[in-house]
Amino acid sequence: MKYYVVTASPAFVDDFDSQVAVFKDEEKCKSYVEEHNEKYNQAMCNIEMCARCHTYDEDVDIFDLKNSCPRASIYEDRYGLYCGNESDESNNETTYYSYEAVEYFD
Repeated sequence: MKYYVVTASPAFVDDFDSQVAVFKDEEKCKSYVEEHNEKYNQAMCNIEMCARCHTYDEDVDIFDLKNSCPRASIYEDRYGLYCGNESDESNNETTYYSYEAVEYFD
């Protein structure tokens, strides 16, 4: 008989996984994983958007999407321009969920 084990992995930490749920039904398992990965998927979109926005041109910071990004918070300090959301810690605090099938022997 097959069971489906859900594993939670803190984002950006490779060696700390924990099993958080077990399902008999694969569809319920998939639904659980998709629901719990919403925050992770949003964080990945934010990181990709920041990577597309922040570019450099001869040591000058350029924020290409500063007028169209809803998250852009451009500030200037003694070192130049920076975006307050570029190093948003909440992106690193998300958890990635996955599952795998295991065989149960009685």
